[in-house]
Amino acid sequence: RDLLREMVGSARVVVHSKGAVRDRFGRTVARVSLPGGRDLGLAMVEAGAAFCYPHSGRSGSEQQLLTAQRRAIRLGKGFWPRVLQAAGNVKYWIGNKRSRRFHRPTCRFGKKTSSRNRVRFVSLRAAFKAGFAPCRSCTPWPKQR
Repeated sequence: RDLLREMVGSARVVVHSKGAVRDRFGRTVARVSLPGGRDLGLAMVEAGAAFCYPHSGRSGSEQQLLTAQRRAIRLGKGFWPRVLQAAGNVKYWIGNKRSRRFHRPTCRFGKKTSSRNRVRFVSLRAAFKAGFAPCRSCTPWPKQR
């Protein structure tokens, strides 16, 4: 939040409605750019303040976001060191190829993942680098202080 405020300040951002889609909750998912044209989502991912969240309807920008995410992980930017350490002693993670979400082995959604959609990640880092996003029910995200 603080980085977003710093990047945007009082500037007017541009919401690109062309190619915008609605997610399953009816929210608009669109690209937002800063004055000068810089993609705000990409800037946040590059800084390690956001992660690539795969969903249908996204155009070629997803690969660009994933590349930026991998770089931020490799360089230990932003929240990545804290998030990757927060996994604790989880031995592996269950990924769902269809939804591109990953789960703890104890998560009810991970357990329900069919064998044809199931992929096993040896680490949290591997799941994020593959472009999967965490399940909201069993998220590895550190608790807010």
